[in-house]
Amino acid sequence: MQKLCVSCALCCFFGCGAKNRAADDATSADAIKTPATVEQAAKILDLSTFPLMDGAKPLELPQVANLFYLATGDVKTAFEFNRKALLAQGWKELPNSSVTDQSGSAMFSRSGFVVFVTVTPHGEPGSVQVRLLNQGNVKPGKLPVPPNAKPVYVGDSTAMYETEAAVPATVDACRNLFIAQGWVPYGDAGDSAVFKQNANLATATVSSAPAKGGKTTIQYTTQLISADIPAPPNVEELRYVDEPPELTFTTANQDAIVDFYSKTLATAGWKSTMDKMVDVDEKPTMIFRNAAKEMLTLAATGVLSGKHLFSVRFQSAAEIAERDRKRKEAAPKLRAAAEAKAAQEAKEAAEEEGVLFLEGNGTDDDDLREAGLERARGLIAASDDDADNLYIALSARAAKPDLFIVARASNEDAAKKLRLAGADRIVQPYQTAGRTMANLILRPQVTAFVDIVTTASGDDLRFEEIEVTAASGQGGKTIRHLDIRKETGALIVALRKRDGSFDTTPDPEAVLDVGDVLIAAGTEAELRLLEQIFASRQTVAQQ
Repeated sequence: MQKLCVSCALCCFFGCGAKNRAADDATSADAIKTPATVEQAAKILDLSTFPLMDGAKPLELPQVANLFYLATGDVKTAFEFNRKALLAQGWKELPNSSVTDQSGSAMFSRSGFVVFVTVTPHGEPGSVQVRLLNQGNVKPGKLPVPPNAKPVYVGDSTAMYETEAAVPATVDACRNLFIAQGWVPYGDAGDSAVFKQNANLATATVSSAPAKGGKTTIQYTTQLISADIPAPPNVEELRYVDEPPELTFTTANQDAIVDFYSKTLATAGWKSTMDKMVDVDEKPTMIFRNAAKEMLTLAATGVLSGKHLFSVRFQSAAEIAERDRKRKEAAPKLRAAAEAKAAQEAKEAAEEEGVLFLEGNGTDDDDLREAGLERARGLIAASDDDADNLYIALSARAAKPDLFIVARASNEDAAKKLRLAGADRIVQPYQTAGRTMANLILRPQVTAFVDIVTTASGDDLRFEEIEVTAASGQGGKTIRHLDIRKETGALIVALRKRDGSFDTTPDPEAVLDVGDVLIAAGTEAELRLLEQIFASRQTVAQQ
């Protein structure tokens, strides 16, 4: 409401030039005969897309009905820029414009609408603030007046009357007249009552005038709003501001508010994205969207004296797009900051655990060398970026042809490229996760067993692979000869031969050749005994 009062004050300031004169171009061909909707007003003038001076910085996000920004230059230059922009769009400059080095103000009319332009210095020399406000297409002098009220002043931005009737009776008379003409009560503040019809607000201020012998004065001002937000009945402290468009009020019945907006907005083409209020930033919230991709956010902002505080915030499609653009623009910086923080935390944790940790970039050849690529037996490229994993695989394969490389791929196309780049094994997390979830439904016990045997913690059964090396001295022997089951308790479930083929049911008479790999199942203790059988003779002797 504070901003509404500021607008009213500006209206009075501009209108106090020539008395009893109102620009009336409401008879033009494109004039709208009734209080305009937001959509109708935007076709005449949309200040959210109005041209700005070079280097302008909006102080508020531009809206259909108002524009407020800072610019570089002097008052006269800034005023002339906006004057020419309006004239170019068919607006007519009304009399009583005032332009000096200290301020510039003027009114322009078109198709029944009136727009205010003000320019004033701001802060350091060479900086000015520019404001454009659309008064709407309802002239204050056309608003209903109680009988026997006499005009004192009727202008483009304000109309004033006086009457012998008492203030309370005059307030009631004005209210009844407005409602009879289709205006809806839209809040009040002090001596002022606000009414709304479509996207036009009318403010009626009724007060006593001691300077005129105690007569009652009536002052009307009007304003266009950028969002036609419906107001629930029987609420208190109803206030609307246009920068940005938001309606606030208090009520004792939260459920009634949710029901009102769910039904009222539905008839206007709005759809709720949820069937009830949910907590967003710890505030019960409902969001509504329409075909124009605009958004209304209903939020319960708190409780005061046992009553719920509500706000209904409007966001245009352009505002939402600008917000998304800024988020995307900031995303790389936020991601980099998050990655830097995660790296630092990982480094600190590694230092506490005595784990080797290197902060660097896997796509950097120098970092790979520093990590020990030349002496590594294997490398895991697990970046969430397929291009990075591809580069890592290529670099690692070129540097060390015999390196075993496992790489992550987000899809099959990336997997193919990684194989061509030299990756020995490809892991596709999304595909693997999908297969696991399907198996949990189709083969729950099998999946549970595999999960147990592939978990490396606890005393449960698990899998392990053990290579037959020449140093172990076990090459050329059979599984039966080694009596593995009796000596260790572990079970040989598969045998991978040197040529890459698998024997999934190895016969006890199968000969183990150097380079073969045993796939065994057992407890951690059993597998440790099995590893000792295939350890090098020198290692066993030292033990």
